Amino acid sequence: MAIPATPHYRPDIDGLRAIAVVAVITYHLGWLPHGYLGVDVFFVISGYLITGICLREAQTGTFSLAGFWARRVRRILPLVCVVVTATLAIGSMTMLPDDLENLAQSVIATNLFANNVLQAITTRDYWDVVNEYKPLMHTWSLGVEEQYYLAYPLLVLLLVKRRFRSFKWLLTALALASLCMFLADPSEYQRFYFFQYRFFELASGGLLAVSITPRRSGLRGGLVWLVALLALLSANLSISSPLRLVLVLATTLCLLASDGARHRWHVAALTTPVCVFIGLTSFSLYMWHQVLLAFTRYCLVPDITIGVAGCVIATCVLLSYVTWRYIERPFRNPRTISTATVLVFVCLMTAVSSAFAAVIYLRAGVLRDVPELDVRTDNIRRGMHSAYNHRVHASDAPFQETDKVKILVIGNSFARDWANVLLESHCRDSIVVSYAPRIDQEAIDRASKASLVYVHTGPEGMAALPLPMDRVWFIGTKSFGTSNGIAYNARGSDSYCSMRVRPERRVVDENEEMRLVAGDRYVDLLSRVTDSAGEVPVFTPTCKFISQDTRHLTRAGAEYFAGLMAPEINEHLSRAARGTR
Repeated sequence: MAIPATPHYRPDIDGLRAIAVVAVITYHLGWLPHGYLGVDVFFVISGYLITGICLREAQTGTFSLAGFWARRVRRILPLVCVVVTATLAIGSMTMLPDDLENLAQSVIATNLFANNVLQAITTRDYWDVVNEYKPLMHTWSLGVEEQYYLAYPLLVLLLVKRRFRSFKWLLTALALASLCMFLADPSEYQRFYFFQYRFFELASGGLLAVSITPRRSGLRGGLVWLVALLALLSANLSISSPLRLVLVLATTLCLLASDGARHRWHVAALTTPVCVFIGLTSFSLYMWHQVLLAFTRYCLVPDITIGVAGCVIATCVLLSYVTWRYIERPFRNPRTISTATVLVFVCLMTAVSSAFAAVIYLRAGVLRDVPELDVRTDNIRRGMHSAYNHRVHASDAPFQETDKVKILVIGNSFARDWANVLLESHCRDSIVVSYAPRIDQEAIDRASKASLVYVHTGPEGMAALPLPMDRVWFIGTKSFGTSNGIAYNARGSDSYCSMRVRPERRVVDENEEMRLVAGDRYVDLLSRVTDSAGEVPVFTPTCKFISQDTRHLTRAGAEYFAGLMAPEINEHLSRAARGTR
């Protein structure tokens, strides 16, 4: 039976880790569009190292599940516990209720090795700008790795006593099945977050480990550089994401397949002192960087400039060195800290952070009064703002006979916002609102009986609708920045209630496109509150948040727009009355 190559420390692998973590950090700074692929590099490295360790131990009779999992606990969980607890403590002091409630969910999910599942259920889109404000967003990758660490040694235990080739071919079959699922599944968020779609990356490293033996080790440096060059070029080429991923994986495998001999150019580049240091502290760097970036964006500045990035990176390096020196290294060494002590520490820290997070979640993130949102600790209601937006669902019914003006509102949550504006307006007693979530036959039938029809749809859906177009008005989009966190953390300042922010650029562009398509039948909410500097208010004149999530209206926000849009509403009603006479 062939045995994987004898282990020895390879500083070039730490250099490879350094490249991966720098790529991820640079991506989260907003400067490297495909830097998130650094996580895939980590997956391949993990598969390579873990497979080699498992098979060497199993084939020499020293492998045990307890021993394997104990080492994984030592390697990962002490640092995760420290970072998670610190993050929850900072969040409890700085975050608004909805954001703190979301953080509490992430804490529990991270502690249960399942933040990838939570992310897939909630945000789905890893690239959504709101993720920039989530301090534990990046622990989705830990979920994938920890699920791998739970399942993979079971395969080794079941199959290692058989012929070596059987394990290799089973791993190949599982990797191919995972790759086929990755390529075939149309849901990008599932491919991104779920373990079964990522297994082939970890397994590719494992297959490399079982393929390189003492008699078959090493790879020519020229081939390594050729594949690396292709991967580097792919970052700037218009190619499909799967192909770019394949090139990155191939480069990682080629670098790992080289035997680490120092005379090779690529090894010399990867083993410089700076690269090795960054690689050694890469886990701490990975864990801290998103925490620092998220709270910087949430509490201090919305845009990461070069100066801000320098401060964040310096703080991250300092914190990472401290936790690597005083958390990672001691806890990893059984001669320094016993296994029992490690387990007590991890269990205690996990229990404390999970219990605190559970309390926060059960209180809907409300730890203090937030008068700007009409939130009080003595009247906690989960999802009060989303409930206000959703209340219009109760009006999803045909019109009844009435002398009031019949108004039909069609569309998503932005349409429901406009329905709430109408219901908070001066004409609320003279109108009846019917709501339809989509344009179907039922909505078309209601539209034939309505005096006014308001529709929210994208620019591409505005050209031809099966509706009475002489009565149709198009509801505009809106944005009040990307997070209320900066405003909230400025409370106490003289300019607090008069703060203004810049809307998201994509929303401004979409609003302009919709306005041009709709012409004089456009309900332009965004332009109504935008000043000459291109900024919009955060608060109403009574110092209430216009939006709880920068996208949807609070009750105070709906009342505010009801007053602002009163002339437009009157004009719409007047034109409808002239059209029906």
